[in-house]
Amino acid sequence: MPTALVTGGAVRIGRSIALHLAGLGYNIALHYSSSKESAEHTAEELRKFDIRCKTYCVDFTNFGSISLLMDQVLVDFNSIDLLVNSAANFIQKNLEKTSDLELLDTININLMAPFILMREFKN
Repeated sequence: MPTALVTGGAVRIGRSIALHLAGLGYNIALHYSSSKESAEHTAEELRKFDIRCKTYCVDFTNFGSISLLMDQVLVDFNSIDLLVNSAANFIQKNLEKTSDLELLDTININLMAPFILMREFKN
């Protein structure tokens, strides 16, 4: 069975993509950041498709932890056939009220994490 790594797979679009891929027969490596309850609920739904699913809690705001996700998944699944970068940060503030730290977190989640994961996926 092929394996898909879906970042941000516990909720919203990532969840829908994970469910669709499970329906196609993909094992799912389900990444989440802070929504453990949602991730476990989604994982239960995914396993109903008779596929393997494992959850991974990795905080992409921590730049150093991004590349660890790929290593963790490869230990559990041996290969990754599809990478879906769905994790995202949505700042709900005006430009003037967005702090430098919020901006940095957004860059790490929305730009750096997908870039690093794609680079690791290609290797």
